[in-house]
Amino acid sequence: DMYSSLFPFQEVGKYISRSIGSRQVEVVREFYNVVVDTVMTDLYCALGFLLVTFGTFFLYLKGLLRYPTLAVVLVVVVASDLWRIDKRRMDPMDRRQQSEIFTAPDFVHYLQQDSSLYRTLMFKDNQPPYDNTLAYWKIQSAYGYQGAKMRAYQDMVDVAGVGNPLVWQLMNVKYIISNTTDSSGTMELGYSGRDYKVYKFRSPTPRAFFVNRYEIKNNLDILNKIATISFNPADVAYLSEDPKILIEPPQGKAEVEFVHYGIQDLELKVTATGSNLLFVSEAYYPAGWKAFLDGNETTIYRLDYLFRGVVVPAGSHKLTMKFEPNGFYLGKKLSLGANIIVLAGLFGSGFNDWRRKKKPTGAGEAIPA
Repeated sequence: DMYSSLFPFQEVGKYISRSIGSRQVEVVREFYNVVVDTVMTDLYCALGFLLVTFGTFFLYLKGLLRYPTLAVVLVVVVASDLWRIDKRRMDPMDRRQQSEIFTAPDFVHYLQQDSSLYRTLMFKDNQPPYDNTLAYWKIQSAYGYQGAKMRAYQDMVDVAGVGNPLVWQLMNVKYIISNTTDSSGTMELGYSGRDYKVYKFRSPTPRAFFVNRYEIKNNLDILNKIATISFNPADVAYLSEDPKILIEPPQGKAEVEFVHYGIQDLELKVTATGSNLLFVSEAYYPAGWKAFLDGNETTIYRLDYLFRGVVVPAGSHKLTMKFEPNGFYLGKKLSLGANIIVLAGLFGSGFNDWRRKKKPTGAGEAIPA
């Protein structure tokens, strides 16, 4: 997705070809042809629909078309465009094969017994597969396929590695699903199925926890420290910029509890014993995520390159985080306003046309034969 937005289609084909090797050039060429044909077809159709729409409005404004004709043409254009997209069906699949895809593997039932907040990681032959099927059963995973993944997440995977135990801690991984046997001794076997085993960490790192202190490092140094497993995430968190804040180590009464966890919002009940730094194992994304402490917006700091941090003062507090991107809401309002204007214009034009038809002919006006 990133490359297709920056380079012409031919350059995309060359990039993919280099990525998968020269032996599969034919596959890349076929892929390139399909993409170009699809995009060009959509472009020609869009231009055709626009020409018909603007042409119809032009004739209407010139008085060469009546309002009912204008409305019929617009309905036909919209319906044609929707039908053109809707007819692109997926390849037919045998119903039994389709049902097998959504049949839960045996280990899923074991994981569903745990109602706490956690993430998993799956390994097939010691490699994490590009697989998002666990999401169907509402089981969170720290890895999977995403065509538009965040650059910071990809950096973490590339530099520190998804097989890194410290990455597992930072990402709140509680279970490892694998088709091979673990001999590290850091995990215990929770379930052994026909194809996969599920290993559970004896002391899993929670989704949110307090950190004793912070240090300032550049981004690459932070990633390298994670890659070399050279720090305890509960002891120190790394920032790339100095926030110039006073942080006190949490005491025994410091607590963190998730009250609500949603896709676009979450709520925590937090008890701090001083000016404590809270680490939250969620992706840092200042373009949309905002934090509110007892209803007042507070700063989200970027901890350990990828994650979020919030400073919590002493006492019990309600911490909420919400995904509220300004661009989305601005676009939503502009789109709604434009639709209202168009509908109002169509209604006004139709009403004026109807009123002209209903207007009685004056005594001095000529009546056409």
